[in-house]
Amino acid sequence: LSKDNIIPDTGQPVRDREFNMYASLSPGVYILLVGTYVAGMEGQVDITVMSNYVARTEQIWPPVWTPEKEPTTFAEKMQAEAKKKILAAADGVAAGAAKADAKIKEAKANAVAPDPDEGDEPEEDKMPGGA
Repeated sequence: LSKDNIIPDTGQPVRDREFNMYASLSPGVYILLVGTYVAGMEGQVDITVMSNYVARTEQIWPPVWTPEKEPTTFAEKMQAEAKKKILAAADGVAAGAAKADAKIKEAKANAVAPDPDEGDEPEEDKMPGGA
């Protein structure tokens, strides 16, 4: 990248939230490089291209085609951290449910089964009047 292959540029960095640039370009493939005023600063960038012809834009970095790309922006990093905490909590709930299920199965296995010959009521209550 040198001054020889840069078509238009914005000049010196300016601390503004919005920047407009107009350029007359011949049909072709161009790369727009967007940077922040402060080195290392991250944030969302919106680019609008107006053309008299069909034009399209694509993000080339960070690559969007990677299935599990590393988070690059602050929002992506916060989202990844939240996802990690949610998955850890879900694993904890699943482990707790598995322990409870095991305890229930153990309690059922250790329970004394009632004798089928014995009724639910004591003998003296079955025949009123002692007869």
